Amino acid sequence: MTQHVRVSEILSWLFPYKDIDQEVLEAKAKIGTNVHKAIVDDCNGDFYSFETDRAKAYFESYKMLYPKSPPIRQVPRLYCDKLMITGECDGLYRQYSHPEKYTAERLIDWKCSANANEDQWNMQAHFYWYLLDINRFHVDETMVWIQLRHRKRIKYHKSGNNELIYDPLEPKVYTFEFDQKVLDKCIEAAIRYHEEKLNAKVFA
Repeated sequence: MTQHVRVSEILSWLFPYKDIDQEVLEAKAKIGTNVHKAIVDDCNGDFYSFETDRAKAYFESYKMLYPKSPPIRQVPRLYCDKLMITGECDGLYRQYSHPEKYTAERLIDWKCSANANEDQWNMQAHFYWYLLDINRFHVDETMVWIQLRHRKRIKYHKSGNNELIYDPLEPKVYTFEFDQKVLDKCIEAAIRYHEEKLNAKVFA
C-alpha cells in the first residue's frame, strides 16, 4: 500500500547532499530542530532553551529580525491524498491590514543552512503552499524563507583552553512569489518519485 511521502524526502531526492558525512547531517538536523522549537516557544510566549551555543546564535539571528515575538501560528502536518504527499511548514505569519483584521497569512520558513539553495527552497515553498491551499488555508502568494546566520571564531586564552565562539549575524530574507510553473514542477516531481519507488520495488 502506498504511503504519504514527506516533501523533504522528495526534495532530498531532487537535491541530494553530496560528499557530506551522515553524522554531520544528523548533527545539523538536531541543531535545526532545537532552533525551530525555540522560535515556536518564543512565538507562543513560552520558555525556550538551547542545546548548543551554535543553536543559540541562530536564534539570536532570528531575534535581530524579530526583537518582539512575531504573530506566527503553527499549522499541523498536512496531507494530500491525490499526490500522496505530506508536509509540515514552520508557520504562517499574520499580516494585519488594521488593528482588528488581518489579511491572507504568509507562509514563513526558517533555515539554518550555511549556503542558500534558492531552487530547492522555492520548490519547498510551493509544495507547502499547495498543501495549505488544498487544505482550505487562505494563504498569501508571497512566501518568505529566512536564512538564519552566524559567524564562527576562536577566542584564544593564555591558558591554552581556546574557546569556539558563534556570533549571530543579520539573517538573509528570500522572497518567493507563487509561480504556476514551479508548482507544476513540484507536482511532476511527486509523481515521478512515486513511480521510481514503485519500479524499484518491482525490480527488486
